Amino acid sequence: MNYKKTFKIVFIIILALLIVIAGYTTYYFYQKTSDYNSLKSGYETDLENYNKSLKEKRTELEGLEAALKQNTKVETKVETKVETEKVGTGADTSNWKTFTSSKYGYSFKYPSTYTLGPCTVNPCASFLDEQQGGDIVLLQGDISVNGWPSLQVVHYDTATYNPPAGSDLNEVVLNAFPFLSSYFPESPNIIIPKSDGGTIIGADMTVPSSPQSYATRYIYYIENDMLFQITMSDPESSDAKEFYDAWVLTYVED
Repeated sequence: MNYKKTFKIVFIIILALLIVIAGYTTYYFYQKTSDYNSLKSGYETDLENYNKSLKEKRTELEGLEAALKQNTKVETKVETKVETEKVGTGADTSNWKTFTSSKYGYSFKYPSTYTLGPCTVNPCASFLDEQQGGDIVLLQGDISVNGWPSLQVVHYDTATYNPPAGSDLNEVVLNAFPFLSSYFPESPNIIIPKSDGGTIIGADMTVPSSPQSYATRYIYYIENDMLFQITMSDPESSDAKEFYDAWVLTYVED
């Protein structure tokens, strides 16, 4: 009888311990699961906030890039306007004569003191001459005085100067003359008038002087699928700059 009573007590104690252990285990896993879910929720919230912040930063960056492009365009327009104002202060061309290319039809004014035809004296006096069948028009100042101005307008019968229809001016020029890449304007910056009242957009740039050579000003434009190149030597000197700025304003494409 005592044995049965003792066994019953022991059984109750063991059962109670099992219940306690089971309850603790259940509570432990419940707590851990709750902590995990809470931690997971926190990470998900952090990730969502990070993505939101990243999206906002991207939007800000896109806005800054758009503003930078707009400012670049505005600066280019302002620089072009300033250059045009400087050009307007050049030499007086009211008494200059008009030359018209016999081969391509473009025209420009030149000083009345210049002679037409090749140089016939040494040193050369100021003259204007068509060379290589009209592919080159050379205007040269009297080198016995100061050597300037000196400029050429050229169009050669080559693939470079006869690009495919619709060709981009920048690509044509930079593919043929890669040394100009550091000086070529990002967008067209000179307007060339046409005899029919239209206009042509061109690129105007200056390669600065070096110990080996004078500076050179270049103007490129495409008309009727033909590339034209205008070169002006030593545009950094005050006399030459005044002459070139005034001369450019008289240039008209046929």
